[in-house]
Amino acid sequence: MSQKQEQYTKIITDEDNKKWFASLTEQEQTDLKLNTYRSFRNQKLQKTDEIRQKFLSQTMKYEKNPTKFFKDEIENFQYIANKMLKKISKLYNR
Repeated sequence: MSQKQEQYTKIITDEDNKKWFASLTEQEQTDLKLNTYRSFRNQKLQKTDEIRQKFLSQTMKYEKNPTKFFKDEIENFQYIANKMLKKISKLYNR
């Protein structure tokens, strides 16, 4: 072994290797978590955009007749309330 090679092997110790490996592992884990978060966020944004588009398309049909919007909302609310009352009555009639 040459003198330069001996110097390099003396400089790079096991402790340095452990620190380097720990740093590399930590960086990889951080990148993995960030990528997971980014993909989750993108999925959430996509889902939010879908919900927003659905809401806009539903409300735009009432653009010329806004009172119909409230009539339909009242009907929808009553339908859901009746459904919930049936579920509650089934629960207590057992």
